[in-house]
Amino acid sequence: MATIRLAVMTERKTSQEAAAENARSATKVIEEIKALKIEARDVRTVAVTVAPVFGEEKDASGRVVKRTVTGYRALNSLEIR
Repeated sequence: MATIRLAVMTERKTSQEAAAENARSATKVIEEIKALKIEARDVRTVAVTVAPVFGEEKDASGRVVKRTVTGYRALNSLEIR
């Protein structure tokens, strides 16, 4: 039996926007997988995460002097058997 792992990733300004858009996209991917006659029991969510994305400001020597949140990244990891 083969196993495929894939992820749907979305970046948006707020965590709520990232999570909502990612859920919609992951649902579309799952619907397409099921359309290929793969049974629902063979598709599972492995992980769902939402994390901040940081921008960095560096000084002349390249050292990071300031980090700021520039948005959020949502990730939905799927496994298909």
